[in-house]
Amino acid sequence: MKRVLLFDLDGTLTEDHEGHFAAARDAAFEEIGHPLNSALSQRARAENIYIATLAEMVVPGLTTHMHEELVRALYAATNRRYDVHLATHAAWRRGAQDMLAKLETGHNGIVTGAWPNNIRAMCQRLRELEGIAVIITSKDTHPRQKPDPHGLALAAEKMGVQLGTCAYVGDHWKDMEAARRARIPGILLRTETTTMEALCIATHVIDDLRELLTIDID
Repeated sequence: MKRVLLFDLDGTLTEDHEGHFAAARDAAFEEIGHPLNSALSQRARAENIYIATLAEMVVPGLTTHMHEELVRALYAATNRRYDVHLATHAAWRRGAQDMLAKLETGHNGIVTGAWPNNIRAMCQRLRELEGIAVIITSKDTHPRQKPDPHGLALAAEKMGVQLGTCAYVGDHWKDMEAARRARIPGILLRTETTTMEALCIATHVIDDLRELLTIDID
């Protein structure tokens, strides 16, 4: 069976910009007068703690309305900084452009934790993203983000294919767990930050995206 390839974006097709997002988020909290201490900032990155949860932790006791207003302001400030970075520094992972150019047109999609504004910012530098058949973002999946396989099912539906004919390529254990829950092959791109957890869940492991052109996924 020829698999439809679905990809994670940040850290898989593109260089990992997670550290820059964390810096933008920390600057946003400092801007409102409630800076994150170093330990909490590191924990937030390691555990992928959402901004809304962080806001509850550092500014407790707010009414629901005040909390929602604060979270909106934090997201806006974070994304403003992060999008500037993406528009000027986004870069492909080694082998990504070559691999995408050789894949069958319309036979691939992206399922990412990024938001639409992040994708638009990336497209200013990475024009090939505009040729991806389907891009599922956090706007489509919230609050059911990875490792929930909801985004993978959405991508398959929008592409008009059966989810069981797909495989998911990612660099994180959440990517591999989403693939496992969807009962499709999970292809792990091994990087300098690969964890043992991710390696244990993955059905295939590659070191270069160009291996996808020859690998026997089944």
